[in-house]
Amino acid sequence: GDSVGSISSEHAADAIVEGADPEGGGWGYGIHVLNNSWGGYSYDENLRSAVNYAARVGRVFVAAKGNDNSTSYHYPSDYDESWVISVGATNQSGSRAQYPDWGWPQYAGSNYGNYIDVVAPGTYVYATTPTYTTSQMSVRDISTDYAHLSGTSMAAPHVAGLAALILSQDGTLHPEDVQGIIRSSIDDKGTAGY
Repeated sequence: GDSVGSISSEHAADAIVEGADPEGGGWGYGIHVLNNSWGGYSYDENLRSAVNYAARVGRVFVAAKGNDNSTSYHYPSDYDESWVISVGATNQSGSRAQYPDWGWPQYAGSNYGNYIDVVAPGTYVYATTPTYTTSQMSVRDISTDYAHLSGTSMAAPHVAGLAALILSQDGTLHPEDVQGIIRSSIDDKGTAGY
């Protein structure tokens, strides 16, 4: 991404393939769990193919669902249900995170619906930030080094960390197995079954 947080789908697709590549081949990293705390509303076949590649080589792909209080499709979190663990955000009481929760601007909230798999803490999460001030940090008055932040981008790493812990217990699990373990062990929020 660039200094204002823009991520081109072409560069994202390249990074996903390179990160997931199990062979290395001099350029791959063989990452077992890919956290994607970014996204948008435009469907991109090249990006979808990269996510499919990660699934085919047995990588767990976790993606933030977005923060627009919407049920619209959001990518990469909504690419093919079995390829992605799609993550929404909760507030401190375990409800869907949304305005007026801390850090959520008016009309904002965790996206929901569609292929969402799980929700995780995403309100007032203490996180690392760059050691220098970016333009977006200036606009949003975010301090350097560490800050409290809110959003599905804060929730997705919780799930990625859980997936890594599950894989540390059994590295032979398929990504769908990891997703199944996570989904079967969560507390159901809202209407039963979804």
